[in-house]
Amino acid sequence: MKKNLLIVGEKSFYSVFAAMFENVYTTHWDAASPDALKTAGARPIHLIICPVKIKNESSFDFLARLRGLPGRARNIPAVVLSSTVSSDLIRRSHSISACEVMKLPVEPLSFEKQIATILANNAGAYEKPDALTGLHKKRYAEEQIAEMLADGKKGSLFLIDLDHYSFASSGISDKALLTVRDIIQAKIDDSYVLAVASAGGFVLFAPNMKQQQDIEDYASVIIAEIKSKIKSEEIFVSMGLAVTERHGNNYAQLFQYCDRGLERARGLGKNVACFYQW
Repeated sequence: MKKNLLIVGEKSFYSVFAAMFENVYTTHWDAASPDALKTAGARPIHLIICPVKIKNESSFDFLARLRGLPGRARNIPAVVLSSTVSSDLIRRSHSISACEVMKLPVEPLSFEKQIATILANNAGAYEKPDALTGLHKKRYAEEQIAEMLADGKKGSLFLIDLDHYSFASSGISDKALLTVRDIIQAKIDDSYVLAVASAGGFVLFAPNMKQQQDIEDYASVIIAEIKSKIKSEEIFVSMGLAVTERHGNNYAQLFQYCDRGLERARGLGKNVACFYQW
């Protein structure tokens, strides 16, 4: 997945940097800060580039409001560009976490290297595949799913949890986790997003699966196969389900309903999948 850059400012400002980065990153543009705040909250943005003034507003005021948003948006690094870099601008940038001031005009090759360094420094361990399963980690998958949803993709989200997993020996736990991974992978294609979560579970996004019966049947097939393949172990599965058609068009909303569905499934007994509500 390409990194997402959000460029905020006049169209001419955007055009310069879009042309510079179009082959390396995915660029998004907003002319004003209210739209930029919405974009940063709706999809994974990895870096913001903006001039020192955005439609007569200080970019630092915009970034201060960004830092007040919930979730990942508050930690997006930012580069503020100005034709003069005064001590006051540097002081203001220091008051905003993960913010750097750079001088205009930029030298393209040097600027590209600076941006790559900032992105690398802000990349977390979550971007590396899980050592045991080889799957993406949950946070990385969240970015992929959020991006798909922001682009209008519909589908269903599954939280798949192996209960009593922590009470099994590490050898049995690893074996069970890999068995479940193989079961799920056999029933998906490259359009699906599958990731491993902590404490023995998975997150799965199934694009275009939108009908209640299809979702429940799909979950039942996975549960039945898990039961048949790890029935000798004291491990069972609970699943929370959610779908864009009923529960929201962004990841936070879907996850909230999925998590509640998972809690409900655990309360109903072993090897159960359910929605929180339909």
